[in-house]
Amino acid sequence: MIFSDNFPTFALSLTLQVTKVTKFVNIMAIEKKYYSFTPGLELLSKSDYSKIQGDIIIFLGCSKQDYYRKRACYINIPAHVKEGIESIFNKYNINDIRQIWEIKDSDE
Repeated sequence: MIFSDNFPTFALSLTLQVTKVTKFVNIMAIEKKYYSFTPGLELLSKSDYSKIQGDIIIFLGCSKQDYYRKRACYINIPAHVKEGIESIFNKYNINDIRQIWEIKDSDE
């Protein structure tokens, strides 16, 4: 027989270790960042606002309603999307990314 007499104890110990690691990984995975590009929009004139809104909607491939949600709170934005939005702002002479974004942690 392959199993020894202490197999149930070993299996329980292994299960507890896996559970601890899983909980740790889940805690690390839960942290979210909330991105808003509303500060950048506030720097624009009214005429530029409607243009950039259209550009961002086309870039994101989303509806106007989804745009409004994402401009205020885009959770864990992918890097290529963040950079794409920044490049759109660059067309309107807003080059400082600190002026474009408001970024909040999940614990705030």
